[in-house]
Amino acid sequence: WLAALEVPGPAGVFDRSLEYFLPLLSESPERLALAAAECPVGALMADAVQMLVCYEHGGLDPGNACYISLEERVREGVVGNGLRIFIGSRWPILDAVRMLGLSGRAPA
Repeated sequence: WLAALEVPGPAGVFDRSLEYFLPLLSESPERLALAAAECPVGALMADAVQMLVCYEHGGLDPGNACYISLEERVREGVVGNGLRIFIGSRWPILDAVRMLGLSGRAPA
């Protein structure tokens, strides 16, 4: 997934992520927890993409529980991982969450 995100091209982060992200939706919670332990920043990227999918389907409506719960998880992931996200990581997490910056609400 990371290698696909690093290839320059017209497709954005979101479009290049779907092929790799969608299979994660069918994984067990145990396997997802193991993946998060092995690559916490990659897991944060998966949460950010899922948050974007929820946003695309329900916007910032206060009833969009999918988006709201994932936004909180992304916020916690950014805080929990600290500067590892910004320094030395090739995962484009900020590019993904910046897509939400057009809304009136502060992105995760």
